[in-house]
Amino acid sequence: MFKTEISSSPLMNEPANTLMNNIRGDRFMGDCSFLVTMRALLYKRVPKDESIIFKISRSDYTASDVENTRKRDMVKNICNHNGQIGNKGTFALHYFSNMNNAYNTACFKVIEEEFENTYPGYKKLELITVFYKKAFPVVCFINEEIKSVALFVEQMDYRRFHYLQCAILPMVPWYFDKAAGIAPEEKALVESLAGNSPDVYKDCVAKIYETFDFRSELIRQQLGGFELRFIKDALEASEVQYRDITNRINDFNRRLDEELSKMTDLNFRITGMRQKLEEGKDDDSEIMEYFLRNRNLNLNSVSGSRIEFTAKAKLEYFDPEMAENAINNRNSLLYSRGSRIPYEDRKMLYEAIFIDGTISVNVCAAFQLSIGGGVNTRGHHSFGEEFAGYMPHPHIDEYNCMGDYVRIVNELMQRHDYIMALEQCIASARSLNFADSTVLSHFIRTLMDDNDRSRCLGLPDGRIVKPSDAVKWLKEKKAESK
Repeated sequence: MFKTEISSSPLMNEPANTLMNNIRGDRFMGDCSFLVTMRALLYKRVPKDESIIFKISRSDYTASDVENTRKRDMVKNICNHNGQIGNKGTFALHYFSNMNNAYNTACFKVIEEEFENTYPGYKKLELITVFYKKAFPVVCFINEEIKSVALFVEQMDYRRFHYLQCAILPMVPWYFDKAAGIAPEEKALVESLAGNSPDVYKDCVAKIYETFDFRSELIRQQLGGFELRFIKDALEASEVQYRDITNRINDFNRRLDEELSKMTDLNFRITGMRQKLEEGKDDDSEIMEYFLRNRNLNLNSVSGSRIEFTAKAKLEYFDPEMAENAINNRNSLLYSRGSRIPYEDRKMLYEAIFIDGTISVNVCAAFQLSIGGGVNTRGHHSFGEEFAGYMPHPHIDEYNCMGDYVRIVNELMQRHDYIMALEQCIASARSLNFADSTVLSHFIRTLMDDNDRSRCLGLPDGRIVKPSDAVKWLKEKKAESK
């Protein structure tokens, strides 16, 4: 039992650490011999897919701690210092380091009595306790199912640390075949641990080190399957490249289909336009006929391929459910604007407009259509006398916006479906979005001012009146019905 620290060893150099990485762990006060001995004796015995983690820990509980703590809790407190007890593939060494050895004995006794009850699956190796009985108190528990060792010692120094290594092989019976025994150089190593000379131990380690062909082992470990890994990497790269080419081809085909489709459309359009130019007549153009027939459209100006016009419409397109919910909610935007018209009268008016449909709201809007440029709104337009009795559309005129109708009209213009494009412009003027609080607020503010701008409500008898006059008419009709 030599007392000299073993701080370095060939079995702890870089090649050994790389090759024997499945056997690793702690030092005791700088001494690495326990790990060296484990590698020397166990590396050839431990399967390459298994590992051993050597963990050393200590505690310094007192007899008072033991007396005032339940035994199983005390065992857990002690073992928690190690952190590896109960884990698979671990070799845990714990020692008691209180200056008062009586305290260490008390802790050791608790471990002897309660460890197996606290950690089911572990069994005490009595032969270890017997082997070290004359030297110092040792108790060892093993769990063969998870290949785990828990070794406890009273006090620790270099002598004890080295002597404990003599029994490493019996402590791991799942790796040690008693029938096969141990090699002469292994036997010499074990015997050197019980001797007084560290040099003898180092010589034994050096001889065992020579039995390992680190160069060949490292080459096999690092280059084993290298060509297959290279082929795998090359395969993955080729598959990525193949998918990239396939995607590009699919993209080219898609774009080719799109261009062919555009070419076909252009061919039809070119043929149609050439035919129309050859006929040389424009008197009966569809756009002209549409404006002649539709008295709700006023043609303002024509410049080249650009047409500016104004449209009259009645609000017809809105969400009836949202309208009804807003009408029945006294806190909605419909009632947020102050007005001379009382709440009950306003509610009656809104119901006549948005639910019963007996009263209409006349609106107007200005647009610009360009054969090559699509549609634009002409916000804040100056409407003439012919638009008296029409409210400028709260969305189109005030905010220069016609929502998704822009996309629809532009698509129709690209297809040269000019009549449907005009129809969709009128449709946009017929729409009121109850979900747009900004537009709805402007609409209610304009309507409830109850002035000349508000004179836009159409009665069934053809008259155009202000909101207050519409309420008066509703009350008269209600009285007549009684």
